[in-house]
Amino acid sequence: MSPAAFSLIRAIAGNSDKNDLFIVGDAHQRIYGKVVTLSQCGIDIRGRARKLRLNYRTTDETRLWATAILRGMVVDDLDGGTDSLKDYRSLMHGEEPFVRGFQTFQAEVDYLRQVILDIQASEGHTTGICLATRTNALVEKYYTALKAGNVPIKKIYRSQPDNPADGGVRIATMHRVKGLQFDYMLLPALSEEILPLNLALTQCSDETAKQRFTNSERSLLHVAATRAKKRVFVTYCGEPSVFLKSDRFGPY
Repeated sequence: MSPAAFSLIRAIAGNSDKNDLFIVGDAHQRIYGKVVTLSQCGIDIRGRARKLRLNYRTTDETRLWATAILRGMVVDDLDGGTDSLKDYRSLMHGEEPFVRGFQTFQAEVDYLRQVILDIQASEGHTTGICLATRTNALVEKYYTALKAGNVPIKKIYRSQPDNPADGGVRIATMHRVKGLQFDYMLLPALSEEILPLNLALTQCSDETAKQRFTNSERSLLHVAATRAKKRVFVTYCGEPSVFLKSDRFGPY
């Protein structure tokens, strides 16, 4: 939501000292680059804000991995200050995210197919699996490849709600899965030219714009990984994304 949208909501609600608005936000999940300072929109949260510290969706292993992606970023608190994930915790535990590189696209697809089959064998269905990629072109590429391997798979779109009763693995862009949750997240094609998306990065006007775009890409990966309730599987071909470099991970 833009500053104009928040200003409009403030105007509709009227000017009041009462707690007449309830807003929940997380700037660590900002993937569209819209920066909002609520006080500048007429919404005063000083002394009224509360920080939610417990994650009830993801395992602590996924949380640690996903927050490490954001290491070093300065994230605002939606009102001109800064925020941190240092006291952010998950109540559940499970397996650590699995990261693996491949030499060829087909080898990567074969591995993803096997992961899906293994989950299907253990869970009895595939509706709890989602595969998310950076672009629509990649959605089409992996959809075609997996469908050719007889994997039941269904595209989900921004303009259409997903019906959980429909069978099959879900596939969508990382932007589309924000706000959703699945048992397992498969994140393929996380190579150095895809995340951050090199095509868009080269079109940034200056270093400040490049840094802003890179941070939004980091938040995007953070969002995609934290859709998983049980485990995350990350794959790539060739050189891995800079976000996957081992020196980024460790105690947050």
